[in-house]
This record gives sequence, C-alpha cells and structure tokens, in this order.
Amino acid sequence: MKIEPSITVRSILYQRPRSVAIFEAVSGSIFWHHLDANLSSFAQVVGSAVPDLVRRLGELKPAATGQDWGARPLYDLIDHLREDHEDFRGRHLPIIEQAFHAPALGHLEPSHPLALAGRDFQSFTQDFLWHMKEEEDFIFPKLLRIDSCFRHPELYTEIQKGNVGLYPNALIHSPEQHFKHFLAELRDSLRNHAVEENLAKETYEIREGLETFELRLLSHVFLETDRLFPTGIRLEKEVARKMRMRMV
Repeated sequence: MKIEPSITVRSILYQRPRSVAIFEAVSGSIFWHHLDANLSSFAQVVGSAVPDLVRRLGELKPAATGQDWGARPLYDLIDHLREDHEDFRGRHLPIIEQAFHAPALGHLEPSHPLALAGRDFQSFTQDFLWHMKEEEDFIFPKLLRIDSCFRHPELYTEIQKGNVGLYPNALIHSPEQHFKHFLAELRDSLRNHAVEENLAKETYEIREGLETFELRLLSHVFLETDRLFPTGIRLEKEVARKMRMRMV
C-alpha cells in the first residue's frame, strides 16, 4: 500500500485495517477523533514525525494467512478478509468473467447451458460486489471501532450508526449462504452438462475458475460467520456492559 502524507486516516483504515495497531501505538484512541485528517495533520496532533509515520504505515504488510484468529486482534482478521475482497475483485472474478467471454462462446444460442451460466454469473458478480462494498463501508469500520473500544474504555461506540448485534442472524449470514449455494448449483449444472468437443477447453477453464473461487469463498465465509461476527457481537456486548457500569 502506497502511503502519502496527504492520505486521510480513514482511507488508511479502510484499505489496511491492521493499521489500527500503528495508530494506537502513536495515539491510543485519539485517532478515532481525527479520521478525516490527513497524515501530516494527524502527526502534528499526536507529536509524531510525518516521515516516520508514513514509513511505518507503508511497511505494514497484510495479515498473514493460516493464523489462530482467536488469538489475534480483530483488526488482523478484518485485514485478512479485506485482502480476500481485493483478491476476489482483482483476480478470481475477472478470471471467470474472461473465461465466459472466450471467443468460442461468442456465438452460442441464448439457451445454451454455458450462455445461461454466463448470465447467471454476471448477475451473481453484481450482487457479490455490492455485498463486499457494504461490508467495507459499514460492517468492517464498525467492528474496528468496537475492537478499539474494548481496549480503550474512554472510547465510545457510535450507537447512532447502528449496532452489529441488532442485525438478525439471518441478515448477517444469509448473503454468504446464498453465494455458497449459488456457486455450488452453478458448478453442479456445468458438471452435469455434457462437454462438447469443440468447447472442451473453454468449459474446463470456466469450471476450474469457479471451483478455485468456490474453495476460497468457503474459507472466507467460514471466517466471517464463525469468527468475525460472533467475536464482534461479543465485544460489542462487553463494551456496552462496561459503559453501563460506568454510568451507575
């Protein structure tokens, strides 16, 4: 990630969630009150040297894969999931889209199984991209702040922007389940379709792209539904409990 002094704290958190560790190291929870300040202004507020802060943030790598996420701060898991999103957008989805647009498939009848699958996947891609953006714009920032609130009792959650715990289980989990089921059904329909000799290469590339993406998505969904959301809701409840105790 390229860091410039003109970039805002909010933008850095959006792109590299585990930058929370550096911001907390130099400011405690103060950075949460300066999200729209650029790095130059923020460094002045907290008494840090701009070049040093830029260097530290620029050297920050994505969270390593295969960790015991239960033993790591929540911002590391969010960072890993954010990297998944970038990989889905920049690699997996384009590979499959390109396979569906191979020249040999350009003259298929609209009712051909591969043509139908291509249109279904296009619709899926639009929904999936919207879902990832929703998580990045609301869920991930919300959970990052809750995570910080847990470590910094002086920091308050943004109740006016909604609580993760108020989201019904179905609303949190149903998009992921829908995406899983769609890919499984699409994969099965292509497996059951008799491969035409003149389209064997194109069919194989579509299947391979879908199966690789599906495996990656299953891992991603597990981390969100079984690790991220339960941990975030637990922290949110604990933060709320501590806030009530301070008000007594």
